[in-house]
Amino acid sequence: MARSTFQSSAELVTVLIALRNDRQGLAKTLASLVDQPNADAFRILIIDCNSLDFPIDVVREYEQRMIIDFYVGHDRGIYHSWNRGLRLVNTRWVTFFGAGDLFVPNAATLLVEAAKCGAAADVISSKSENIYPRGHREVRGDPFNARSFTRFFTINHSGTLYRTSLFAEYGNFDENYRSSGDYDFLMRIRNRASFGFIDAVISQYIVGGISSSSLRPIKESYRVRERHRAVLPYQNKLLFLRSAMAFYRMRFFR
Repeated sequence: MARSTFQSSAELVTVLIALRNDRQGLAKTLASLVDQPNADAFRILIIDCNSLDFPIDVVREYEQRMIIDFYVGHDRGIYHSWNRGLRLVNTRWVTFFGAGDLFVPNAATLLVEAAKCGAAADVISSKSENIYPRGHREVRGDPFNARSFTRFFTINHSGTLYRTSLFAEYGNFDENYRSSGDYDFLMRIRNRASFGFIDAVISQYIVGGISSSSLRPIKESYRVRERHRAVLPYQNKLLFLRSAMAFYRMRFFR
């Protein structure tokens, strides 16, 4: 564990980052936040899976200017890492970023304002600019709508605020998923929690890895809908086919 010596009494939001061998991505994420107004309201919690590229050097570069906790250990995937991190969160709100995901300018102010004013909300989502491997960019993210959400995952993981108490009340992420554990969690609470929305782009999300090269997320989304009986079986199959077709169009034609 490495603990920043920077001190702040205004910590409001934990940015939980699962990390494995991506010190360059981590540096980009921290650089996108460090000089923003209200950055002192954020605590950075990095859960590192035994990285071999010395991310502690990046932490040392920023620890005098940000509140950073850095933990190293083995994990079994991103949701195991996030669950490990959730045990250490002591702020009212938490958001989940991947190394390389960026805060856009003024994102910190918008998130802090939402966290302070969102007394009636348990989850506050926002818009994200998704950047695909071939350079295509697309703004995604809509206000929560139960009907739409049961069909497609319409909430971005980066830039979404979760009230920390939700995880104590409803449990953590299901670690059996590789890419759809947050969809499963939100499906679990969709009729129990209240939702807010920031009508602005908060983050830039680099689409890569499983998300851009595999049908796994689409298959897992199918399993989530099936598990929670969100749609009829024939509808679930049609949604799977629609998503698979969109995946191949994105992969080969953009």
